[in-house]
Amino acid sequence: MIPALTVVVVLYQPEKAGLKNFFHSLARQSEPYHLIVLDNSPLSKEWKELMPPSALFHRFRRNVGYARAVNWALKKVTTPYVLVSNFDVVLAPDCLQHLREAVEKNPDAAGVCPKVYLSDFPGYIDSVGIVLDEYLQAANRGIGMVDVGQFDLEEILPALSFSCVLLSMEAVQRVGGLPDDYFLYYEDVEWCLRARKFSYSFRSCPEAKVWHQHSAAARALNPNIKQYLLRSNLLRTAFLHLPLRDFFHIFLFHLALFFPFRQPFSSAIFSDFFLHFPYLLFRRFKSPRILWRNIFKEPPPEIELFHTQTLQPQNLRACLFASLLKLWEVHPEQETFRLLQKLEKRLVRI
Repeated sequence: MIPALTVVVVLYQPEKAGLKNFFHSLARQSEPYHLIVLDNSPLSKEWKELMPPSALFHRFRRNVGYARAVNWALKKVTTPYVLVSNFDVVLAPDCLQHLREAVEKNPDAAGVCPKVYLSDFPGYIDSVGIVLDEYLQAANRGIGMVDVGQFDLEEILPALSFSCVLLSMEAVQRVGGLPDDYFLYYEDVEWCLRARKFSYSFRSCPEAKVWHQHSAAARALNPNIKQYLLRSNLLRTAFLHLPLRDFFHIFLFHLALFFPFRQPFSSAIFSDFFLHFPYLLFRRFKSPRILWRNIFKEPPPEIELFHTQTLQPQNLRACLFASLLKLWEVHPEQETFRLLQKLEKRLVRI
């Protein structure tokens, strides 16, 4: 059977046990696939023996960053779909099959994401996509929630988390690859905002399950460097994809957040933005004609942002009913039964 998808994984100093679990979960998949493994930590060779013999392996001479490594792999993909995944995840045996079926039945979707659990806290959600607030700050949708069925319906998402995501190669060819100048963080948000301008949507696939060791690769990263990467890429993304009035609102918010720049990384965030400003200006407008239209005539198309109060699951009733059933399993007393009856009558009116 000819594989319909390719799995792309980028390594950076992975723990041997975690990487072994990842490859083992891939070996148990019911869906055939090609595998491309990229190594951003060129000095270590101890995990090469864990890879399947059929995998295409490439080691970079230096750490080129996550986005640039993924783009290298996307040029090698010949299948209709590609799974971009972290190495610190474990996939359920039918995960790839469910993801492929979900993206095939939604031709308008640029990609689909699974229901991702925290591997250190079984039963707790890590992410079901990404949500964005009015300052373009991204967060894992549902992180820290107990899974009681609130994400068991397929939903349209604001954006996808690239910790584990299946993308359509047709969409990748139209939208383009990840931003090469984003060394780490926010490359998934920038790509999704770009894809939305092509009228693509993003969907969840709750039948596909993944367990993620959250930020396993970034735990050794200096917190100041992490904040610098997050905030500088946030400002770049806001300038590239939001109306200028919204960008200035976000820029002033960050000035107020970090003033008087006592943190080691705070001044570097703004100096980085102004250093890359000519390049960002070219990427946003690309020609004097587009510059004139965007500034003086027509505003760019609105990007819908998601306020934090709207980030709860759309299927609220299903969540409440599932919570009631969980409560009954834990406390099957008569008082609990009467309480459930009262709550159920109220739920029916919702």
